[in-house]
Amino acid sequence: MAHIKNSEQESNQKTEFFRKQWKIYQKVLNNNYMGHREIYRTLHELLVSYFQRPFKMLDLGCGDASFTSLALLNTNIASYHGVDLSIPALEIAKENLAKIQCNITLTQGDFSDSDSFLASYPQNKVDVILISFALHHLHLEQKYYFIDQLQNCLVSGGILILIDIIRQHEEDRATYIRRYLDGVQQHPDFSQELKKEGSKTATM
Repeated sequence: MAHIKNSEQESNQKTEFFRKQWKIYQKVLNNNYMGHREIYRTLHELLVSYFQRPFKMLDLGCGDASFTSLALLNTNIASYHGVDLSIPALEIAKENLAKIQCNITLTQGDFSDSDSFLASYPQNKVDVILISFALHHLHLEQKYYFIDQLQNCLVSGGILILIDIIRQHEEDRATYIRRYLDGVQQHPDFSQELKKEGSKTATM
């Protein structure tokens, strides 16, 4: 019985940690620090122009699908399958995707475990695979292997859409992070956000 209670407590702690981290990430999205609005506007335009017929999408590392759901509006999407490790994120994704008129499947799991998760897709291929800001979590060798496996999941003429951060050839990790943070701090809304956070801290 004690083991069950400890497991429930650990689960609640993980959920609360996720919600706090997700609030921070939502500020990044809402203030467009990573250029999501432009990226997903381009994604929408691509889906509209490329797929004149109904298409099936597999979204790996879908998160809460907030921007993806907007990109799918007024497209020929027939079915959507989102995969993410976080149950709280999938719960939010379910709400965000409710406005999309298609068959929706959300699966909790590790999308990078291709040997087990992707095993069913050679018999159930999709038209488009989307991986957005998720592949960078894998090591380089894992990336090569994983992307190689994905081709077995696409129909003929299907496309893989990869959205992610990337270092320049001459950059090491520390240099990239410094460049990225400098770009965020130069964003016109960043100073206002800092003032808001400072005001909250002062009143606590």
